Amino acid sequence: MSYISKTLLKNENILLQEKPHWIIFSSVLSWIVLAIIFWFLSGLLGFSSISIFSVDFPYIIELLFFVMAIFSFVMAYIIYISSEYVITDKRVLMKTGLINYHALELFYGKIESIYVNQTIGGRIFDYGTIVIRGTGGTGDHFSNVPKPHVFRRAVQQQMEDMEKSK
Repeated sequence: MSYISKTLLKNENILLQEKPHWIIFSSVLSWIVLAIIFWFLSGLLGFSSISIFSVDFPYIIELLFFVMAIFSFVMAYIIYISSEYVITDKRVLMKTGLINYHALELFYGKIESIYVNQTIGGRIFDYGTIVIRGTGGTGDHFSNVPKPHVFRRAVQQQMEDMEKSK
């Protein structure tokens, strides 16, 4: 059972639910590309004759790159399955982490502002960091949120709807 489904209030409806952007898996791709480039260059330049303890040195490096790719995938997958970004009709809920986790639950009346920070890569691939400031000036950062402007607009729309209903 997910964190969000456990913490929903009675008669609370989910309006928008997101997982982290796929860009968190980019390090996996980088390690695989490095392994392929090293494999290609070692064959092209004839490095296969170099051996340490009767094991070919290029194969050790390639294996290391693939082990790093697997490790990066496992870490990114844990982040992906353990992060939730949700907008309901009553509040904003955001949670990251598996064992040591960071969670934010703010009712719309307690939100002072919501910011979007995007890098150049974030603009190209449409992901960014959401910063939500609650009353008291606390600022919570949540990285790799897909379509952060849509997320911010949905929060602002709900805040406006709550003001109109008062």
